[in-house]
Amino acid sequence: HFLVSAKPMRLGTTAGYAVTFTDVSERVEAELALQSERAARAVIASANEAVLVCDRNGVVTHANLATQNIFAGDPVGKAFAQIVPLRFPGATGMMQASDLVDMAVHGTAVQGIEAHAIDAPKVKDYQVSAAPLRVGEDAISGCVITMVDMSQRKAAEKQQLLLMRELDHRVKNTLALVL
Repeated sequence: HFLVSAKPMRLGTTAGYAVTFTDVSERVEAELALQSERAARAVIASANEAVLVCDRNGVVTHANLATQNIFAGDPVGKAFAQIVPLRFPGATGMMQASDLVDMAVHGTAVQGIEAHAIDAPKVKDYQVSAAPLRVGEDAISGCVITMVDMSQRKAAEKQQLLLMRELDHRVKNTLALVL
């Protein structure tokens, strides 16, 4: 990218134009990178579920407002495993929050694991996913973790279980009456 300017010039009896070329490639690339960063931040901010971006060491570099349901305060600059202590009911205590980051940073995506946020101020039940973060064709530079609120689904499951038990009880009563 070049910025070109031309001005009339007179040297003695000779008239002409002075043309200058200024290379602005770095400035244009820096502006494109800034626009790309703004777009990425807008995508993260507009997501309804909690989105946390971590570096290779598991330190949160970006987080959206939905993370306030999990962590009271600003999680940026803190280790994911420390701000979001998770318990995985299906993993029998063998998996920790830091394991999610390690798996994603080493290239393995993790999808849809049910987790319980022990110290979360609001929502406690989540479906957690983690994916490697690659910027362009570069190596993995971190990971993106999404945490979807499962509280409504859990409440519906409890309600359904209650109704199933009630139905089972009534069927047994009816069967006993028939016998």
